[in-house]
Amino acid sequence: MHPIQPIDPDDPILARIREIIAALPETEETPTWGSPHFRVRNKIFAGYGVYEGVPQISFQTDLHEQSELIQHARYRIAAYTGKYGGVTMLLNGRIPWKAVAAHLETSWRMKAPKVVVKAWDAKRGG
Repeated sequence: MHPIQPIDPDDPILARIREIIAALPETEETPTWGSPHFRVRNKIFAGYGVYEGVPQISFQTDLHEQSELIQHARYRIAAYTGKYGGVTMLLNGRIPWKAVAAHLETSWRMKAPKVVVKAWDAKRGG
């Protein structure tokens, strides 16, 4: 059996991730490598998939944060992007949605053009 499973269009975890990402400016979802990926100005900042029955979200961090996160059982070094700080978060059990949102925003900030981030921060009063 192939570990990558087809995505259920009614997947409630993916629906929640889409809500979080929809709040970030200039994002879009693309089907990439057989699963939903999220981009800002055509740069991938997150990807969702179900592998061996476990829902997962991958995102970008820096290498220092990656080394901290992977000390916890929920996190793994991401395939393909791990050498650049990519992390995969397992979304099984009780999902810490505030952490998911924070990771996705951090990843978005790393990939979005500075002008986009600056405009969004100004709009939010930050």
